[in-house]
Amino acid sequence: MNSGDDVAGTLHAMGSEVAAAGEFRIGDQVAGFHKMLEPGGAYAEYAVVPAHTAFIIPQRTSFEGLPILQCIYQCSLTISPHLS
Repeated sequence: MNSGDDVAGTLHAMGSEVAAAGEFRIGDQVAGFHKMLEPGGAYAEYAVVPAHTAFIIPQRTSFEGLPILQCIYQCSLTISPHLS
């Protein structure tokens, strides 16, 4: 069962390749997009997102409204090649 795709929270752990890239640090406030139709998701204490969908939440920005921006961004990247 899929339980939510847009996630936001505090970075607790990351894979070795993500750590080596240096873009994120443990403790960063992040948002991302959970893989659709995969177990887990946003309705859990911990969620896993692919690094290419994750981004650091700017300071003074709340968790509540931010994750939908990732969905909008992903959708716009998907459809933009088909607009011309």
